[in-house]
Amino acid sequence: SGSCSSLSSFIVTVKFTVVTVAFELVLGLIIALVVNSGFKGRGVMRAMMLVPWAIPTVVAAQMWKWMYDDVFGVVNDGLIRLHIIDEPVAWISQSSTALASVAAVDIWKTTPFVALLLLAGLQVIPNEVYEAADVDGASKWQQFRYVTIPSLRPTIIFTVIVSTIGALQLFAEPFLFDTTRN
Repeated sequence: SGSCSSLSSFIVTVKFTVVTVAFELVLGLIIALVVNSGFKGRGVMRAMMLVPWAIPTVVAAQMWKWMYDDVFGVVNDGLIRLHIIDEPVAWISQSSTALASVAAVDIWKTTPFVALLLLAGLQVIPNEVYEAADVDGASKWQQFRYVTIPSLRPTIIFTVIVSTIGALQLFAEPFLFDTTRN
């Protein structure tokens, strides 16, 4: 029984890690690309994107626990009002939704950090490389595929390693979400 439980825990941990790291990487890259482009209010956007990451984990976990509450939570209220669900869901109590609920919180909290790392990687790519690709007739997609992604590869690898370590060390959210404790 103990080894079956250990194997089950290991599988859940691997699923959680793969899902969160993948979502954080994709969303972080999108945010980094948007924030790296020139637009009015970019500085404010950069500061605001870091808010979830800056909130202490215990505070964020408690906030999300309240938001996920099946009676008073805003998640259920919003989804019912949008006619996505018909009745409240006990997001963190049901085995069918608990993993996704914890993953969503981790993605919300960690994506800004991933975006910050990727933004730093984007900002060291020389503009001349993009200008040369533009002169050679490369489309924006080709520039992204053949210039941005290869140039970001070391940053992406570092980010995936750091995110994976963070996901494997996750403790606070599941512990604080535990509905069997008072």
